[in-house]
Amino acid sequence: MSLYRGRLVDKWHEISARDASRISILMAVLVGLVVGLGAWELIELRNTLTRDVFQANRVVARIVARGLHPGNEGVLDEAGVDELLTELVLEPGRPVHVFDGRGESLTGPLSEPWEGSEIVAEGIGGRSGQGRFELPDGESRLAVYVPLPDRSGVVVVDRPASAAEPRILSIGLIGFLVASALLVLGTIMVGRLLQLIIRSRNETVAILSSLAEGVLIVDTNAVILNMNPAMERLGGWPLKEVKGKIFTDLFGLIDEHGDPIPLERWPLMRALQRRWVVTSRGFELTLLARDGRRVPVNLAAAPVIGPTGDLIAAVGIVRDVSYEQELDQMKSSLIATVSHELRTPLTLIRGYSELLQHRSLDDDLAKESLVHIQHSAERLGRLIEDLLSVSRIESGQMQMRTATVELPGAIDEVVRHWSGSRGRTFELDLDDACTYVLADRDRLIQVLTNLVSNAAKYSPDHGPIKIRSRLRRYSVEVAVIDRGIGLSKEDMAQLFDKFYRSEREEVRMVSGTGLGLYIARNLVEMQDGTMWAESELGRGSAFYFTLPCVRDVQPVLEDGSLETS
Repeated sequence: MSLYRGRLVDKWHEISARDASRISILMAVLVGLVVGLGAWELIELRNTLTRDVFQANRVVARIVARGLHPGNEGVLDEAGVDELLTELVLEPGRPVHVFDGRGESLTGPLSEPWEGSEIVAEGIGGRSGQGRFELPDGESRLAVYVPLPDRSGVVVVDRPASAAEPRILSIGLIGFLVASALLVLGTIMVGRLLQLIIRSRNETVAILSSLAEGVLIVDTNAVILNMNPAMERLGGWPLKEVKGKIFTDLFGLIDEHGDPIPLERWPLMRALQRRWVVTSRGFELTLLARDGRRVPVNLAAAPVIGPTGDLIAAVGIVRDVSYEQELDQMKSSLIATVSHELRTPLTLIRGYSELLQHRSLDDDLAKESLVHIQHSAERLGRLIEDLLSVSRIESGQMQMRTATVELPGAIDEVVRHWSGSRGRTFELDLDDACTYVLADRDRLIQVLTNLVSNAAKYSPDHGPIKIRSRLRRYSVEVAVIDRGIGLSKEDMAQLFDKFYRSEREEVRMVSGTGLGLYIARNLVEMQDGTMWAESELGRGSAFYFTLPCVRDVQPVLEDGSLETS
């Protein structure tokens, strides 16, 4: 998980930095172009207007030098002005207009539309400058005007305004286009970044929510940043109540000795300090939940390091190992139980064998010793068979030789064994409506033997064991009922679990491995049946199982079973 987050952060920074760099470079280039073009055009326009002013001043100087202005009378020598303009070598495309003090043109028809214009009036008034003028034909002109001394006239030098307007307008147009381009580009890039953020966030949320293990994310100050639903269920705290709080104020952690673990010894903080992955081992940690539950957990923590090497946060993976701890305890209990179960018969076999070998015994004592050896060997055989049955069931190698089996005959075989050598009494109540079942006869005997053995071990020696059968539609229901010590509700919940044995003293006094009922239930289910139990503490227990009933009976086989059609 921490590796995924690290890659995500690295990728995000890589994309963000790359896109930001591209935008910055593009903006700098475009802005540079705009500024350069605009500055160049403005300089060119200023130089042009300066030349026009210089041209007008030349004309004014020549008129003054030749004495063509009559002073305050406002009348210029028109012939002298025409002769002067003819002599001057003027720049091509720069029309020169001369007006007298009354505003009348002295330079021909091209100048007449200017008569009475604001530009001419300004020049006659003794002012110089520049401006625009619209001709009658719609053409726009850009003009520079310079007055003659004593307000005797004005000289105007003009050029088509269209020659200057594109340069001026290009600045605004390019600026607008650049701004629009930058806005569109910025919008696209921001949208792309937002999509990446949303997609990354959704991916992270989906991953965190799908994990079965609890995930807890804290910053470098042990403040909770985030956790997934599995962690909420594990600790009993919703995210909205814990976000922004120090995690040790909410979650407690104790070691295998029951002592609280301080903040600095939490795997999350050790991962931040070491900048390395830290994991707990075995069942050494227990999480204290909000409701007081103590949950055995395995905790793995890893630091989240940014692309620049900065420590960002720590991620903890918290896994509930209650089931594993229970299995481990059951395994330990099984080893102890099996060791005891093996040791007891082996001790008896060895003891009676040495007695027969080294001492001369009369016939009765020797026979009794042999009986003890036989019983011990049978006990060892049953234990080994139980262990092999569990192995075959879990590996799928248990094979069923299903055939039609006479149910009363199988029950009678088990009853004779226990009533003869064991001295138990039985009450039989068998339904004649269905006496044949579809089953593996050896496995049926194994199931009945297990249930009768349990009834005998956990009920008084003089108490009878009842075996009953009833037809239930297409199946036969068989019940083995005793009047023994019974079972508690806690025992009933785990009764058919592998290796389970009650902690009650009267149960622990009786030898057993906790495998019998697990094997019996699986054997019944493998023959299309079901098994369940009913019990009341101190008043006995009843174990039930069903098997398919067979009505059409075929000839008897060599092993005593009947084939079905």
